[in-house]
Amino acid sequence: MVDSVPFSRQKKNISRDFADGVMMAELIHHYNDKIVELHNYPPSNSIQKKIINWNTLNSRVLKKIGMNLSKQDIEAIANATPGVIEQLLYRIFLKFEHPEEEGSLVNNARQI
Repeated sequence: MVDSVPFSRQKKNISRDFADGVMMAELIHHYNDKIVELHNYPPSNSIQKKIINWNTLNSRVLKKIGMNLSKQDIEAIANATPGVIEQLLYRIFLKFEHPEEEGSLVNNARQI
C-alpha cells in the first residue's frame, strides 16, 4: 500500500518518515483527495509542530473516515515510537482497500 503512493520525499525509516504527519496526509490524499488539504501539513522537526500536524489530521481528516487517535497515540507517532505507525497504516489500509475487513484483525490488536 505505502509503496504505491507517490510521496513528496523518499521513505527511509517508516516511524520517522510519518512522524510529522505529512506523509500520512499524502497517503490519505492519494486515496481521497477531497478530504485532505496538503497545505495544512508543513514538514517539521520539532515534536510540538509534529503534534500540531497530527492533531489537525485527527480532527479534520481521520474524523471524517471514522477514526480517532488519542493524545497518547499522537505523541507516540510524533516521537516515532516503533510499531505505532505500522498499526495505524494497517487500519488506513483496511479502511480504503478492504472496508469489509476493517474490524476483523484490528479489534484484536492494540487500538490506536
